Amino acid sequence: MNGKPVKSLAEFNYLLGSPVNLRAAITISENGARRVLNVELVTMADLTRQMILKRLGLTTQPLTEAQAANYQIKAGEGLAVGEVEKNGPAAKAQLQTGMVLVAVDGVNVGDLVNITNVLGNKKSGERAHLTVWVPAQMWSGQVDVAVR
Repeated sequence: MNGKPVKSLAEFNYLLGSPVNLRAAITISENGARRVLNVELVTMADLTRQMILKRLGLTTQPLTEAQAANYQIKAGEGLAVGEVEKNGPAAKAQLQTGMVLVAVDGVNVGDLVNITNVLGNKKSGERAHLTVWVPAQMWSGQVDVAVR
C-alpha cells in the first residue's frame, strides 16, 4: 500500500485507519497480473452524509450533546436537517431545515454502516420510510420519500 508491502491484515487495517492516509494506492495481483487501485478514503460519517444528500436531497449534521438532550434522544441517534434541495425528494416529502432525521426504514441513523446500506440498496424511485422529529412542534412521525 502506497508503495510499501503489507505483511498482514492487521497492518493493512492500521494503514487504512491512519489519518494521514486519505488517499491510497493499493496494488493487487489477479490471475498473475498486477493492478494499482487508487482510492480515496472517507470516514463512515462522511459517507453516510454523502449518501443522504445524493439519495434524499438534504444535508445533515450530527446533533450536539445539548441538542440531543433537548430533544430527549442520545447524541448520535439523530441528524439535524440542514439544507433541503429545492424539488428534491426530501422537499417533496415536506422535510425542512431544523427537523431531526432519526431513522430510515426503521434503521437508526446512528448505525452508520446499516443506514448507508439501506440507502445504497434502494433503486431510484423506490420509497424510503423516514422517521423525523420536529422540535418546534414537539412532533415525531414518519414520511415516505422517493429515493433518487
